[in-house]
Amino acid sequence: MKKIFILVLCNLILGWAVAQNVDFTIENFPTNPKELKKAIRNINKGDDVLSSPVTMVTDYGLALDYYNKAYSFNAKNAILNTKIANCYKQLGNYSSAVKYGAQAYDIDSTINVEVLYYKACSLQIGENFDEAMALFTKVANHTESNGALKADAKKHIEECQYAKKLIKEEVLCFIDNFG
Repeated sequence: MKKIFILVLCNLILGWAVAQNVDFTIENFPTNPKELKKAIRNINKGDDVLSSPVTMVTDYGLALDYYNKAYSFNAKNAILNTKIANCYKQLGNYSSAVKYGAQAYDIDSTINVEVLYYKACSLQIGENFDEAMALFTKVANHTESNGALKADAKKHIEECQYAKKLIKEEVLCFIDNFG
């Protein structure tokens, strides 16, 4: 019984430690100050690229390059994962956007409303429609959501409802003469 208790306690501690957000600070990386400065510089360069008044699609690719360099140093930062997800979304690579967004949610689900959106997208892709709709509803009703994000969340809610209906009412069809 004692061994089981210790095993459960170790799993809880490890689970908490793995999912923890790691900020880009000297306290978290005392042995790599030069690499830390490079990573912070890359994040700032990516932010600068996207902060221009007119952001082109190619700017998202450039910012993504900077963010990926920082990501190779520290993959456990929720804000960085969200920035990468946004770049992939703007570039039209939705599967990568969802991957990084869901990873940001797993690290820290409270940083901003966008992580809820990406986690809901990953649930929708995994056909967990009820959970996805619940998160999309939170996104649509959240005060931090901008108009485009709210509209996108509402569209995804409709898609989930329609997908549930299609799964419930399967249609048997035959294809004659395919060629």
